[in-house]
Amino acid sequence: MKKLFFLVTSVLVVNFTIAQEATFGLKAGANYSTIFGDFTDGFQPRLGFQAGGFVIIEVNNKFYFQPEVFYSSQGVVIDRDLNNFNSELIGDANIKINTQQNYLSIPIVAGFHISNKLALEVGPQVAFLLHQKGKIKESGFGDQGESINTDGEFRLDYGLAAGLSYALNDYLFLQPRVYLGIANNLRDNSFSDGFQNRNLSFQLSVGYIFN
Repeated sequence: MKKLFFLVTSVLVVNFTIAQEATFGLKAGANYSTIFGDFTDGFQPRLGFQAGGFVIIEVNNKFYFQPEVFYSSQGVVIDRDLNNFNSELIGDANIKINTQQNYLSIPIVAGFHISNKLALEVGPQVAFLLHQKGKIKESGFGDQGESINTDGEFRLDYGLAAGLSYALNDYLFLQPRVYLGIANNLRDNSFSDGFQNRNLSFQLSVGYIFN
């Protein structure tokens, strides 16, 4: 982890040194996230939000770097029929849980101008799980509304971010993006040896540049 942090910091320092122009800004928007892979039957996408800041480092009129730091509320809605796990259950055995996972996300994307207004962006992203919460929305056992809160213990997630940036004017832009996790969420669970699932998030942000 220290080596990764040193490498990222070194790259940013070099980029700032060679950059012709650097501008700062803020962004906010919506997340439509889920988890895919093993043990995800009954998982449905969850609507959340994300907000943070960024710096645009212009290398030339076609190419730039955009490091970002933002808070991201992700997760899934788990909707399962518990009779699939225990055939002796009687009556309504469905359970629906809203699972919220709050990350500190740090993407470093490279941007390529396709036109004056449109740019293609792609790059690596690391994220640290700060907190997670599960709230029962529906249940056949009469315990709706109960919630469980746990510390995320800065669990590391990492993957690839890619999308577009469309300039509305000199200050505002729209940014649709998809994040595909590479880290296996089940990597620390001994019971799931050989199985894996990953994070997936679709994001739509509005950004403001301080020119």
